[in-house]
Amino acid sequence: MIAGRSGEPTEALARVPTYVIHSRSDEVVPFAQAESRARALEELKRPIRFDPLSGTGHYEMGGYLEALRRGGRWVREQWTSATRPR
Repeated sequence: MIAGRSGEPTEALARVPTYVIHSRSDEVVPFAQAESRARALEELKRPIRFDPLSGTGHYEMGGYLEALRRGGRWVREQWTSATRPR
């Protein structure tokens, strides 16, 4: 999820591995909700990773590239570990 809003109850979120990318400099979607929701989901032991950025505005897509790469690797690791025999 990138700079997303959600009106759903926190308990209903992140039932699959979720990588949240949000910039403190986002001038469209406030940072605070994403940060507080991610922390609450971490406390619920959900499969979530929060990647806060700074200095990248909402429409500056190039500023999100490295975070997207990190997110892709993390999600792949989550799915790989979930499919390994136990």
